[in-house]
Amino acid sequence: MLDGIRHAIVHLEERIDRMDCRFGRMEQRLAALDGDRSLDKIDRRFDALEAKMSRQFVWLVGMQVTTLAAVVAAFATMMAALIGR
Repeated sequence: MLDGIRHAIVHLEERIDRMDCRFGRMEQRLAALDGDRSLDKIDRRFDALEAKMSRQFVWLVGMQVTTLAAVVAAFATMMAALIGR
């Protein structure tokens, strides 16, 4: 039973070592991107996306407010018609 535990621990250590290598490679890739101008391009794209989402949000809120106003007006008209009878 102890041999099985030892084997599992060795296997786990090997997996951790492989993960460390992967993280090391990822750090190298991020460092290469950091020195590159591609981050500026990514930032500009995110800024453009944020502006587009903001405009769409304004339109969405505008439509909701307009719909609410139409529903309130219809309700007020129905109430006025009922009260007038």
